[in-house]
Amino acid sequence: MNRRNQPQKKDERYEFRINHMIRVPEIRLVGDHLDQISEIAGTTIEPGVYPTRQAQSWAQQLELDLVEISPKAVPPVCKIVDYRKFIYDKKKKEKELKAKVVKTVMKEIRFGPNTDEHDFEFKLRHAKKFLEEGSKVRAYVHFRGRTIVFKDRGELLLLKFLNELEELGAAEALPKMEGRRMSVIISPKKKNRICRWIKFDYPRKSSYFCTLNCKAMPKMKTHTGAKKRFRLTGTGKVRHFHANHSHLMRKKSSRRKLVLRHGAILCDADTPGVLRMLCK
Repeated sequence: MNRRNQPQKKDERYEFRINHMIRVPEIRLVGDHLDQISEIAGTTIEPGVYPTRQAQSWAQQLELDLVEISPKAVPPVCKIVDYRKFIYDKKKKEKELKAKVVKTVMKEIRFGPNTDEHDFEFKLRHAKKFLEEGSKVRAYVHFRGRTIVFKDRGELLLLKFLNELEELGAAEALPKMEGRRMSVIISPKKKNRICRWIKFDYPRKSSYFCTLNCKAMPKMKTHTGAKKRFRLTGTGKVRHFHANHSHLMRKKSSRRKLVLRHGAILCDADTPGVLRMLCK
């Protein structure tokens, strides 16, 4: 059978009995259109139990739908609403709730009881990166064959691993043995995001700095382009080196080539911005 011709499965979450599909003799009416229903009925209509046919008649006169929202109640609970708008609002609300749910990512790091120092440092760097990204880390020592007798080595290895990561994360529990694995789960610590960033003027640019009391900011990474093009002189000035590759220098005069190779001293207005890029 062709996939295009296959009947699409309907989502049961959005299937409600409406109008003539409601066949119980009585329903409990709730909703927001009770004032309009009162005008049609000529009496004050309050939330309560009413005959199903009467409620269907009111919905028809208002050009709306009688929707059964709680079929398991006795009697079933119904609303008089626009059915399409009702489904749209329900989907929108579920989408907003789904967006607010924080997804936790679990990363695994595997050790052996005889893991050497180099491998340990390599995996430690990965664990730090995962915790900084907000992911949980499951570290475990796998015992193969006769290495199961070295459980104490595995425990010491995991405790050392926890000690190295104490600034970035905390263990949910002590290392425990599960089959041939000894494992521990490390959760990232919550960051103190109490900083507020506001603009201030650099020469020809605008950037941001922290105005509230918070922990010392880590050193900025050196801007790659600035590191290649700028150098500090002995007098504290900044020298700007231009490109001197063949594809740029081929058609230059000798005098121009000399100037480009030696570079030029930046003016005082541009110097502070370059020093910040060089983390000086």
